[in-house]
Amino acid sequence: MSEKTRILIVEDNLVFQTGTSFLLQRCPDFEIAGVASDGEEALHQYDATRPDVVFMDMNMPNMDGIEATRQLNDKYDDARVLACSTEKEQKAIVEIVQNGALGFIYKGSPAEEVIEAIKTVAAGKTYFSKDIFHYIVANLQAPEATVKKPAKLLGMNLSERELEILKCIAEEMTNKEIAQKLYISPRTVDTHRRNLLQKLNVKNTAGLVKSYMMLTM
Repeated sequence: MSEKTRILIVEDNLVFQTGTSFLLQRCPDFEIAGVASDGEEALHQYDATRPDVVFMDMNMPNMDGIEATRQLNDKYDDARVLACSTEKEQKAIVEIVQNGALGFIYKGSPAEEVIEAIKTVAAGKTYFSKDIFHYIVANLQAPEATVKKPAKLLGMNLSERELEILKCIAEEMTNKEIAQKLYISPRTVDTHRRNLLQKLNVKNTAGLVKSYMMLTM
């Protein structure tokens, strides 16, 4: 990665496009690698500029952000996409994450959060704003949100106990609460949590929730 984080902005709304460019240009750690107005243009721009982060709108003409993210991740192992939208649509959020986005924030989020999200995704980590994180978890707690795909088929090789603990983590339960619910010790829960992080190749609780989302869709 270059000294500055190079960002490709993909946004069809000129107001948001201009505002985002202005915001990011004010940050000394960032450099605008390019600007695209739809998914097709984003793919060409990515080929030409190879940015560190793609700040991707989800809803665009010609090719939307979900399809563009899928194609980027199919072609490039190191593509890092931070998705954004004005919509609070859980299914679409999950879909773009399943297609390779490392994070998601709402348009209009505070400047500090946008900067933090971009830096986090540039480091190869997942980022979900607090509002979105809680929104996703709330939807995962719905009765219909059950594991539909065997974890082994997804290459995760999780045990039934690990699946139970993963679901509890997605429901924001603490280690102590999980231990009480499953009649095991908090230390055992902590061991399972560390194993889940390793097996799922994620860094934090947000990554575990992202993995659970993939299993419940």
